[in-house]
Amino acid sequence: MMYAHFDGDDIGPKLELMLLDDDDDSARSYSHSISQALAWVREYMTNKGATVVVAGGDDLVARWPSNFVTIDDIEYMRSGFFETCGRTLSVGVGSRASEAASNLRRAKLQGKNQIVSAVVSFNQG
Repeated sequence: MMYAHFDGDDIGPKLELMLLDDDDDSARSYSHSISQALAWVREYMTNKGATVVVAGGDDLVARWPSNFVTIDDIEYMRSGFFETCGRTLSVGVGSRASEAASNLRRAKLQGKNQIVSAVVSFNQG
């Protein structure tokens, strides 16, 4: 099995600024776009044969049998997420959920907006 942990980059701080500025309409619209983007990623993963383990906020964790989902698929999902909500997406990939979570942490620490897998890092910065 393979796992991927997707997490939107800097989603919370942007929303928090909107709320601090009392910009309810922008906050609602922004939140909706994030939800739509994550729903699109979820649907894409499900259509590729993956099982979604966790989906909420700007996070999604999925697992699938090896070779069902490729790095190209993940890049496509990152692109679609950006097109839908205007935010980037970091992804950790591994053969265990803990490895995917660890690789996501590495992607965030390396500057965000990238995929880190058990084999190689894909930087889109």
